[in-house]
Amino acid sequence: MQIALLIDNKQDKFYIKELLESEFECIEVANSNVVLAKNINIVISDMYDEIEFLSKNSVKFIAISKNPNFNQAQQCLKAGAKAYANSKMQKNHFVDAIRCVNNGGIWLLPEIVLNMIKLINVNYEDNSTVLESLNDRERQIVKYIKDGLNNNAIAQNLNLSLRTIKSDSASIYQKLGVENKIALMIKLKNISL
Repeated sequence: MQIALLIDNKQDKFYIKELLESEFECIEVANSNVVLAKNINIVISDMYDEIEFLSKNSVKFIAISKNPNFNQAQQCLKAGAKAYANSKMQKNHFVDAIRCVNNGGIWLLPEIVLNMIKLINVNYEDNSTVLESLNDRERQIVKYIKDGLNNNAIAQNLNLSLRTIKSDSASIYQKLGVENKIALMIKLKNISL
């Protein structure tokens, strides 16, 4: 699997390339256009201004930071990043993040997840009627998402195409006023399906 390293910090770029080159084909790139030209679907980067552009072009973005923090994680996820990681974490964590993102998941540092859980508990709202705007198939997709299934598994379970699941998911996000699966999970936290 090819991984693009769009990393401004030279020390981080060297560290990550050396760490991962035995597992993946790591390609150093200078900008987003090179990522698209080489048809690479996963990029590790500390250049957050590239997240939205690459995400809109179906590139899975793993944002890295020397000093990870909750606010930065939120901004990266909102822009479309699929992972948020410490640039100095161990190899096994990078490999887990890459595999998770490659399989359609979202990977976060444990301390970021803990902060999200705290935020969920503080911002709890009554969502008992939130699913009324969804049709039956959308409700079934929401149930599968809440159960932790990725888009491929949902498509197989419902005998639908991956494209249909992605389209229905976008419709669900729009109807429920969320931007991604994490926001959907937060909104559905206390709703039984």
